[in-house]
Amino acid sequence: METAAELRRSGTLRVDLYPDIAKKMDRIFKYVDQRHAKFIAILGTDEVTAGTVTVRNVGTKTKETMPGTQAVSFIQSALRDRDPST
Repeated sequence: METAAELRRSGTLRVDLYPDIAKKMDRIFKYVDQRHAKFIAILGTDEVTAGTVTVRNVGTKTKETMPGTQAVSFIQSALRDRDPST
């Protein structure tokens, strides 16, 4: 929840939570597709323990794990690279 709040505070990112971790990942990805999300921030047990977040680019299906404090700048930079007019 803290990561979602930090992403929202950026003022430029829309953030939805999908807290039902018991769901299979394919259902989560279907939800993401319906929302037209560009990125997914994944915070599993390993990430929480390490203080990291895994950011998955929905379009390229690539993912990168980073310190939680870098998620906002990483996503904003990736969005700028995608659409230089922003």
